[in-house]
Amino acid sequence: LTSQLQEVNNCLLSVVTGGFEKRPCSQRVLTVTGLASSGEYAVHTIDRDPTEQYVVIIDNAGVLKVYDVINDVAKTVNSYSSALQTYITTTNPRTDLAFVTIADYTIIVNRTKTTALGSAAASGSVTYVDTFGDLAASGASGVFGVTNLESEFDDYFVIYNATTGAWEETVKPGLQNSFDATTMPHQLVRQADGTWTLSATTWAERGVGDSITVPAPKFIGKAIKDAFFFRNRLGMLADENVFFSQSGDFFNLWPDKATSVLDTDPIDLAASTTKVTLLRWAVPFRKSLFLSADRAQFEMSTAGTLTPSSATIDLATNYSTSNLAKPVALGDELYFAGKSGDNSVVYEYFVEDETLTNVAVDITKHAEGYVPSNITQMTGDPTTGRLFCYTDVADGTDNDQLYVYTVFFDGDTKAQSAWTTWDLNCTALKGMGVIEGNLYLVADRNGTIVLERLPLMPETADA
Repeated sequence: LTSQLQEVNNCLLSVVTGGFEKRPCSQRVLTVTGLASSGEYAVHTIDRDPTEQYVVIIDNAGVLKVYDVINDVAKTVNSYSSALQTYITTTNPRTDLAFVTIADYTIIVNRTKTTALGSAAASGSVTYVDTFGDLAASGASGVFGVTNLESEFDDYFVIYNATTGAWEETVKPGLQNSFDATTMPHQLVRQADGTWTLSATTWAERGVGDSITVPAPKFIGKAIKDAFFFRNRLGMLADENVFFSQSGDFFNLWPDKATSVLDTDPIDLAASTTKVTLLRWAVPFRKSLFLSADRAQFEMSTAGTLTPSSATIDLATNYSTSNLAKPVALGDELYFAGKSGDNSVVYEYFVEDETLTNVAVDITKHAEGYVPSNITQMTGDPTTGRLFCYTDVADGTDNDQLYVYTVFFDGDTKAQSAWTTWDLNCTALKGMGVIEGNLYLVADRNGTIVLERLPLMPETADA
């Protein structure tokens, strides 16, 4: 079309002048040492506040590095055990590791690890009574089970607290009440002295009920595919289910009561269709949670406070996706990748305010075949309206090229929808991320691994 070009490389297309300018050059921040020279990296950016911004890098041998990109220095990562290194070791860290940062805690998920419960607690005897009124008012030693006569689903267990003079709910002896921490998401924590510590997360144990009234979360025996933060809860995905921690208690995945549901209790919801629905990624978007599966997309929403009774999951759209790269939210739009033969398709997902319907538009349609298949990483800058896509080359060779989508809305009108390429002129791009208008690149330049900063400067009228 008259509004299109055949090829644009290393340029910014301006909606101000109608012309173009060279993209900014990348600037070397520092040389990265101690990482594997071959294979992929996982790169995660942490924007803690305007004075503290970090880039986390993990190679395919489980070596973890943290870099301060305000002062451009490497941070001390305290030594960690081989067991911890084993958890974050994977052949394809770019697609196999997922991250979410909550204040000073970064949760790391190995998407290939199968979760499990820990060893069983010490066994003990239980004395059963029919009703709570059958318990001695002055108390007695040991655990008592209250059957309530009707069914096993309303049983609960109590123990007498001599200090308070009251019966308190407890857990049945002899159960597997803890998680096997070696199989669960780990944590990278910023310490008060400025160093960083990788450790297994300490998860709360089941404190009430038994395996019938308070069963183990359904992700046990499955691989957790993503972790996220939504409405003051830590969330996780596994197979068709979405799991949330207790409200405000991020590492507690058990309810407080065996026979009643509290608003603060953990949440377990299934995203179901007539087909097998395996959830891959979760992204908070507008007032909802966007859930991406292989053949469908969902939105989880709630009217008011997120509680076990108010949360719902609704089918939003039905598009076949590749799901190697996590979707990216940019302003009022969200982008996710699909595949069509040997080419990639990128969808722009938004809510149409007039009809209150969810719409996903193929933004590669006007440049069909331009973006090759297998987008393995996406990141974006909402200020400049740019989406960056990295693709794995089909023959396995290293790739140093980014596919860049630039969008600009003039009110409700899309004034710009442009695809370009950026050649980084390096041996291989290892990973990328955006913090406050800067694109951070981890690149192999002739055998030297470097961290680079590429400013995403806004266009000017005289460009």
